[in-house]
Amino acid sequence: MNIKIHRASQHLVKTERLAEIHAACFPKGWQALEFQLLLASAGSFCLVAEEEGHIVGFILLRLTIDECEILTFAVDPTHQRRKIGSVLLASAVEEIEERGGAKIFLEVSDKNEAAIALYTKAGFSRLSVRKAYYAGDGNADAIVMSLELVSE
Repeated sequence: MNIKIHRASQHLVKTERLAEIHAACFPKGWQALEFQLLLASAGSFCLVAEEEGHIVGFILLRLTIDECEILTFAVDPTHQRRKIGSVLLASAVEEIEERGGAKIFLEVSDKNEAAIALYTKAGFSRLSVRKAYYAGDGNADAIVMSLELVSE
């Protein structure tokens, strides 16, 4: 696996590619414009995974003071099951810690067993459930998870 993880500049990231990956992973994929707007908003940043110069995954986050939310996270289905998601998540946690983040939140569909397993393995805990949160996914519930970061 020759995957490189790096922070994507809002001006250089290929939001069309992010939208393409997102659409392949979720019932209601976001459009390139949505990614552009989020990347331009205060506190938002994106890490991308590239293989041979081609984006194969990304994680989009927003840090507000010391709390960070994972807004969305996806790996191209043709590149899944290769630990790319684990590497992206670990890289994001490291970046959040470097920026002074103390806690990470996320919402994940209760139907997304692979993502739940990934987050649990990374140390995230379940906080609550939002019933029928994902209208585009058969009204799936959202599991709210968090990770407390330990500052050294």
